[in-house]
Amino acid sequence: MKIQCLTNGIFDTNCFIVSQGKECIIIDAPAPADSIIKALELNHLSPTWVYLTHGHFDHVLALRALKDKYPDLKIAISASERNYLEEGGERCRLQLSSFGTSLLRYFNDSDFNFPPIDRYLSDGDELEFGFKAMSTGGHTEGSMCFIHEKERVIFSGDTLFKLSIGRTDLDGSQEEIMKSLEKIKNLEGDYTILPGHDNKTSLSYERKNNPYLR
Repeated sequence: MKIQCLTNGIFDTNCFIVSQGKECIIIDAPAPADSIIKALELNHLSPTWVYLTHGHFDHVLALRALKDKYPDLKIAISASERNYLEEGGERCRLQLSSFGTSLLRYFNDSDFNFPPIDRYLSDGDELEFGFKAMSTGGHTEGSMCFIHEKERVIFSGDTLFKLSIGRTDLDGSQEEIMKSLEKIKNLEGDYTILPGHDNKTSLSYERKNNPYLR
């Protein structure tokens, strides 16, 4: 299993391409899609699924262009996040505008026209390549982490960062994210943590140094 990280878009969001042979899954889809498509084509990869850690605009605005390029590509997200991707993406558009309406110029109107969701994820769901979904609400209600126990890796989205955690003032809950962090902290053994922003870390390092996991 190979993992490639692309840091993409105006919010420096991490997109992960996880491949086995010529097939791959994509974890989070930050715009612009061109960067993701270029990486897929360069490595002759065929994406089968996009697994979304949550529905915030900086993780989803490449979905339409990816689906147009790869019509068989399927999309999975927690059911609690579905309203980010419905009603013409209005919730994502409004949230992006709250950071400044000038940011809308970086995106096309079609980016907010999201494709249908193919699967709604629940805690413990088994996914392609041996991944499991783990519900880690708090940053958003339906935030998810994707865990590969054999490879000892966690894609933590915006729940857990190196020495920090995700913000909870955008549709989140401090109480819920603390419960989710405890859930991650109590996983047995060590894992590489691949977050939605910034650099990778390890669970052992975070247990020791992250004030939110002590």
